[in-house]
Formats: sequence, C-alpha cells, structure tokens
Amino acid sequence: PAISADARDLAGADFESLPSPRVMRSHSLFDERFPKVVYMLRDGRDVMVSYYHHFKKFNHYTGSLLDFINADCRPSEWDDHVTSWLLHAPKMAHVYVVRYEQMLDDTLNTLRPLMKFIGMDATDAQLEAAVNASSFDNMQKLETDKGLGYLAACDASVKFVRKGKSGQWRDAFGETEKQAFKRR
Repeated sequence: PAISADARDLAGADFESLPSPRVMRSHSLFDERFPKVVYMLRDGRDVMVSYYHHFKKFNHYTGSLLDFINADCRPSEWDDHVTSWLLHAPKMAHVYVVRYEQMLDDTLNTLRPLMKFIGMDATDAQLEAAVNASSFDNMQKLETDKGLGYLAACDASVKFVRKGKSGQWRDAFGETEKQAFKRR
C-alpha cells in the first residue's frame, strides 16, 4: 500500500505497525527510520517554481515568485533537504538517488535499476504499462476528473499537475529571481 508521509506525520510514526511491503512518499528531511529510500533529486530552481505554485494552490499564497523566493515560509530550503539526504547516503547503503530530469528523459531505463533496488520484479511490458498509466496527460486527466482526493485546494484555479517538464525555471526566473535564488 502507498502511504503519504511528511515531516508532521513522521514524528510519532510506528513504521513496524504498518503492513509490509510499504511504499511511502515523503518530503521530510533525512530520517534513518526509512529502511530503503529512493531519493528523487530535482533542479532546485524547478523545485522553487513548483513549490511556488503549490503554495498558491494550498496555502493562500498571493505574492510573486520573487516574494516567495525571499520569504521564510518553507519548512526547509532545497539545499538543506538535498544535503540532509546526500550527506547520509554514504552511511546509509539503502539510499538510491534518481535525477528527476533523467526520469523524464529515459523513464524505462531509469526504472529498471530502481526496481531492482527496491526488490520488485517487473517485465518491460509491466513497466511500460505503469509509465503510460502515470503519464503527465493521464495525471492531469485524473486531477480534472477526480480531484486530488487527499487535500482541499485553497485555489482551485491552480493545477497541481501543472507542467511535468524540467527547465521551467527558465520561463519563470528573471535576473532578479536568479540572484535571489542563488542568495537563498
């Protein structure tokens, strides 16, 4: 079963009581209680743009992207999050790092070793079916048809499944945003 977790959920979590096998999605900083971790690493500038739209959708955020970059409203900064996981990765043999951009560019060849790491067997046909079922277009259609199902959006006009691309920061960042991001 897939279980969503974030930093607030993990504080008192009793992982041993959850059914096995279990797959959990989390945005938390490093937590040694995770026995195996697939860490999705994404360009921090794209993360900032995505997070900005997330805040607009779920947190009543009305400021500009530049305001958001300069704000102290995030539970952790991108570099702190990445550092928390990657500095522990050598000590934690069960961390598998996947670049988001690589997953977009070559999904099947990225998934094959990932599946081996998590101990799941899948044929190429099964992987292709999973990739097709979770395509960006299908994810957008699911959001449109069924909503998110787990969160109430503050701003329904902002899509959760927005672009599904890498490099979106190039369209969103001007020189001022680039400098603010570097400073942060």
